[in-house]
Amino acid sequence: MNALNQSAEPLARTYHLQIVLGVCETALLRQIKIGSLPKPDIGGTRRVIQWRLSSLRRFNPALAAKVARVLEFARENQP
Repeated sequence: MNALNQSAEPLARTYHLQIVLGVCETALLRQIKIGSLPKPDIGGTRRVIQWRLSSLRRFNPALAAKVARVLEFARENQP
């Protein structure tokens, strides 16, 4: 088990949110800074920024549902 994810809860990275929102990394980081997205649960540098799905769900249930679908797709299509 990953040290960053000690629970079974899925973690979303910046690129998962970029896919859902259709924005680049710079725009995503700007949205975090102005409060349009929640602060990450893990990290804070560009190398490691992750949100718990439950945190996204509290902030915006519709966004969390879309991210959950992306995470599920990624999990099912791992090499």
